[in-house]
Amino acid sequence: MSASVRPIISTSTPKSVMLELGARCERCGHCCKYGSGYVLEEEIPAIAGFLKIEPQRFKGEYLTELNELNTRVWKLNQIKNGRPFGPCIFYKEGAGCLIHEVKPLYCRIASCSDREGDALQWFRFNMLLDREDPEALRQWNQIMLHTQKKIVGASIEEIIPDPELRFKILSYEIMTKEELKNYVNKNQNKTINEDKILRG
Repeated sequence: MSASVRPIISTSTPKSVMLELGARCERCGHCCKYGSGYVLEEEIPAIAGFLKIEPQRFKGEYLTELNELNTRVWKLNQIKNGRPFGPCIFYKEGAGCLIHEVKPLYCRIASCSDREGDALQWFRFNMLLDREDPEALRQWNQIMLHTQKKIVGASIEEIIPDPELRFKILSYEIMTKEELKNYVNKNQNKTINEDKILRG
């Protein structure tokens, strides 16, 4: 992959490619000075172990629990000092990231080369969005309505190509996972992108 040309990112871009792009990070600290990264539940034990503390203590002292796309997600705390933003709690001027060896996936794929937010879209789509959850799909649609540049595969029309099913989800006719599963099972003749919804 050329070091100077950033490839077009889509929802199906392999994680290995995203990690390769993130590896171009020059560790300037710009991202870390003004924000912090998401932490997946499965990443918590490794980071806590690196810090030599229990996972529960790590959650309590270093993470903020959020609900995004109808699912629980963690974010590293920021030192805001009364401002709306601030550096990541693990960023130290002159030293950089203090957990660099075990930093979470989001921090490994996002860098200053991601000027248009492609990595954030990819991460939310592949790591947070439950495509079997109608409420998550509705919330995703609201995000996409306010996103100027969508990565390929991220629009609700691409996720749910069947217009009738899409309408039923967005209009709250289909409210729950169970209702969605039942609808799909009863309407096998519908055009549904199996790679984007009800994927195991």
